[in-house]
Amino acid sequence: MKGGGKVSYLTVPIQIVKDAVLEYRIVGPSDTEPTPEEGYLIDPEFLEIEGVEGKFWTEYRIIES
Repeated sequence: MKGGGKVSYLTVPIQIVKDAVLEYRIVGPSDTEPTPEEGYLIDPEFLEIEGVEGKFWTEYRIIES
């Protein structure tokens, strides 16, 4: 996951109380929890990807329809 290109968000339809969309992307590597883009949250549980050094984080938001 190296390079200078912008990473796009993945979108997944979900239903909580009403229809919504989960928009997320994996960010990193970073040893510390990164600052999310405005309107997004960072999951405090980091990810480790086999064969790749560093910690990765899920940045997400839920958009209600």
